[in-house]
Parts: sequence; structure tokens; C-alpha cells
Amino acid sequence: EVLDEIGELYFKTGQFQIAVQCYQKALEINPTDGLLWTKLADSFVNLGQKEFAVDSFKRALQYTEGETNKEKILASFQEFLEQEGRTEELAELQQYFSEHQQLNKYM
Repeated sequence: EVLDEIGELYFKTGQFQIAVQCYQKALEINPTDGLLWTKLADSFVNLGQKEFAVDSFKRALQYTEGETNKEKILASFQEFLEQEGRTEELAELQQYFSEHQQLNKYM
């Protein structure tokens, strides 16, 4: 938790590379923390490290619980893909989201 908080301080001051290092260390301790993966993805976006951002967004979705939280991550991921013109991945994400929403109606 301390590494997460330190990472946030670096992120807020625009020191994204150091924030990445803090979040990665925190993920070594808790690799299934969806919020940490989201913060890592946002840091990678700010560094222009697109492939790392995509991977981190996917892991964030994998490990995040709760519909509201997943929807926030999906919205950020979708915005990123749109800005990058990654239409194929965007279509896949929209398909995943559509299927996911349908499944939740029956649960």
C-alpha cells in the first residue's frame, strides 16, 4: 500500500517513470490488484509506452471486481484505443463489453 501511495505522488507530479517503478514493485506483492494495474496502465499511457499500457489495461480488467469499476476501466481503455486509432482492438473490446453485459443480465 505504501508503494501505491508513493507511486500516486510521483504520478501526480508527472514523474511517470518513477510511478511505474513503484506500481510494478507493489504488483510484485499483490499481482491481482486491479486498481494497481489501472494506475500502471495510466502511467504507461503518459509515457507513450502503448503496448505496456494495453497489457496493463487487460490485466486491470482481469483482476477488477465490480461492474462500476470495470466500466471505468473499459471507458479509459476504449478512449486510449480510439486515440491511437486501434480500430481492430477497439472492436474486440466493444464485443467483450457487449458479451459481458449480456452475461450479467442473467446472473
